[in-house]
Amino acid sequence: MKDVLDASTDWQQQRRQLTIRAAWLYYIGGNTQDQIATRLKLSRPAVQRLVAQAVEEGLVKFRIDHPLADCLELAGALAERFGLTYAEVVPGSAKAEIMNGIAIAAANRLEPHLASRDAIVLAFAIGRTLYATVSQIQRIERPQHTLISIVGNISRDGRAGPYDVIMRLAERTCAACYPMLAPVVTQTADECRVLQSQPAFQTIHRLASEARAAFVGIGHLHGDDIPQLADGFITKDELKMLHKHQAVGEICGWFYDADGKILETALTGRQSAVPLSALPAGVITAVGGGPHKVQAIAGALRGRLVSELVTDEATARAVLKL
Repeated sequence: MKDVLDASTDWQQQRRQLTIRAAWLYYIGGNTQDQIATRLKLSRPAVQRLVAQAVEEGLVKFRIDHPLADCLELAGALAERFGLTYAEVVPGSAKAEIMNGIAIAAANRLEPHLASRDAIVLAFAIGRTLYATVSQIQRIERPQHTLISIVGNISRDGRAGPYDVIMRLAERTCAACYPMLAPVVTQTADECRVLQSQPAFQTIHRLASEARAAFVGIGHLHGDDIPQLADGFITKDELKMLHKHQAVGEICGWFYDADGKILETALTGRQSAVPLSALPAGVITAVGGGPHKVQAIAGALRGRLVSELVTDEATARAVLKL
């Protein structure tokens, strides 16, 4: 049995090496598929399959190193108006296209941090766009790094949210991983105080103060498909209450108004996330876009809640018009 398993493993390794070689010859070497077939002594359809497999497995990354002039201009306008230290605007119009473009651009911003040989702490929120971002990261051995969640990913009834960002990234980096195992909003303030008194929470708070960078999403509170509601982190009645307080968005479960002021509401004292103010100054990169997020992004920028932004072209234009 062991011999069979060993033979299977050897075959898989040989197949992967062949896939990588075919992709390199095609995309880097500039060879045609016919030339590669001759060189590797394979049929042309076999080479076609190997190249396609390399793309599917994420072994090949496509980058265009000439951003559109309009996007560069919009990024500059956002940075100047809202005091951002970094802004990137990606082209796109369809929902999936926007999400993919933002994820790739945000991953490009994250990669230099991961590439560091020095041990660093990286903090993350949760959410679809962030999950798509870390899914763009290629495997890299960085056991010296520490990844922390600065917000929980659990509803009050114990249901886990579907977008566990740091576990996904930890699988790809072998970094130490500290998830926040708590509801985003607890049932009571007493429950929140008990959770935050635990050693695991205190460790996360200490590490948050040392973070080299923090990547967060921006949640919207109006329109359809509101993540906080869909994932069970808040109730419909709580959403109505937030609307009465003029809430337009949230970051890490902290709700704010159109001017970016963190709101005092009935949820105050029950929010378990690390306060944004507990992070080092200038480290928060927000990622997100789409028409439903315009008001939320504008509020976060007005309140200087984030120092960097990755978004899409239409959203950037809409924010600048407000």
